[in-house]
Amino acid sequence: MVTRYRRLVLAASDVVVWAFSLTLATLLRYQFNWSRSITLGLLLIIGAAVALQLAVGNATQLYRARWRVGSFEEALCLAFTMTCVTVGITLLSVVEPLHVLPIGATVGGGTLALLLASGLRVVWRLNSERSLHRPHATERASTSRIVYCSCAPAAPAPPPPAAAR
Repeated sequence: MVTRYRRLVLAASDVVVWAFSLTLATLLRYQFNWSRSITLGLLLIIGAAVALQLAVGNATQLYRARWRVGSFEEALCLAFTMTCVTVGITLLSVVEPLHVLPIGATVGGGTLALLLASGLRVVWRLNSERSLHRPHATERASTSRIVYCSCAPAAPAPPPPAAAR
C-alpha cells in the first residue's frame, strides 16, 4: 500500500520535515522562547519552504522519477532540492523588510531538514530490503548457524630489540 503511494508519502514526509525543522531551529535560536519563536513570520517561511520543496522537487524529478528510495541518485536530487529551498527561504527571510527569521534559523532548519529527510529515506530503504530478504518460516526452521573458531596456537612473540650501544 505504501509503495503504491510512494511519491505522495515522500512529499508529505518532506513537508512535515520542513515544518518540524524550521520550528525547532527557530526555537533553538531564540532559546525556547515561545512568544518570539512561534510567529506569523515562521508560518510564512514554513509555507514558502513547503511550496518551494514541492515545486523544486517536482522540477528536479525528486517526486516523479522511479529511483529506489534511498538510492544515491535520489540522495543527490534530495540534497540539491533541499539546498535550493534553503537558499530560497534564506533570501526570502533576508530580503523581506521585516526580517522574518534569523539567517541561522533558516540555514539550520534546512540542514536539519536534509538530515531528517535523508534519514527517513534510509530507514525506508533498510526496512524494504529487510522484508525482501526475510526467509520463509520453513527455511528458518531448517537453517542452523555455524560458528567457526580457530584453535591454532598464537604465533610466538618477537624477540626484544637489541640494546643500542
